[in-house]
Amino acid sequence: MSYASLLVYVNADHVSTNLVAVAAAVADKFSARLIGLSALAVLPPFVAEGVVVVDNATEFDIAKMKAKLESAGNKFRSAAGSGREVEWRSAIEFPTKAVIDGARCADLIVIQKGKSDDIYRSIHSWMG
Repeated sequence: MSYASLLVYVNADHVSTNLVAVAAAVADKFSARLIGLSALAVLPPFVAEGVVVVDNATEFDIAKMKAKLESAGNKFRSAAGSGREVEWRSAIEFPTKAVIDGARCADLIVIQKGKSDDIYRSIHSWMG
């Protein structure tokens, strides 16, 4: 069996260098391209006592999210090491949807099961 590309999901809040290192080792074993992916979703409007407190994300909020994703990309590249073909992808959308959409470009997907139920910041854990 051979893999041409391997996708690893990277949590933007806590980049697991161990996970990226394992994914890089697997990619090396198969001479596969390593693709890093992370995503953050915009929080929904916040309502308190029937009044909308925060209607939508501001440009500043989006810029902070993009900066966090870019920082995660830099950590991914560093953890992946040099001398291999790597690609970084990021999106402002639900992480689970980003992984599902990104699955088209990979022969193998590596994710780390987390304990967070925050669907806006991590992959939704439906696997119990």
